[in-house]
Amino acid sequence: MSSFLILGLALAAIVIILIVTLGGSKKKKEKKELLKTLNELAQKENSVITKKEYCNKAFIAISKESNKLFFVKKAEAADYQTVVDLKEMKRSKVSVVSKTFERKSDSQKVIEKIMLQLEANKSNPPPIALCIYDSEIDGLILADELQMAEEWDTVINEQIRDNMLKA
Repeated sequence: MSSFLILGLALAAIVIILIVTLGGSKKKKEKKELLKTLNELAQKENSVITKKEYCNKAFIAISKESNKLFFVKKAEAADYQTVVDLKEMKRSKVSVVSKTFERKSDSQKVIEKIMLQLEANKSNPPPIALCIYDSEIDGLILADELQMAEEWDTVINEQIRDNMLKA
């Protein structure tokens, strides 16, 4: 009987290893494809990426020389990609949309969306919103999306400030 138990555990271990390995390779392939899309987008804009970051099926990158921000995100419905000319922007800010659920003993705050909102120099256009996290698309578990959004908010605002000082 113990030989059947050992055989069963060995087979279970093999199946788990295969699942983990195949799942990891899918994520690597997805990341590689997004990076390729990001590089093609930068190339179309005659830009060289000076800083980039990957988080939750999205790449955000900046070209300090050409003052452009690149954002590429893979979603189930469709892929999203955009280029923002930072010379045309006044500022960036992190926008967090959340809901509070009341319970008998306390309340629970749940983040629904995390966005970087870029306000244009001109007063008419609406802000450009880059959705870093959306609970309906990305699931309910946050990774480092909020920290990433805050870090990139600082990077973008520094670049905008540098642009204003040069002008």
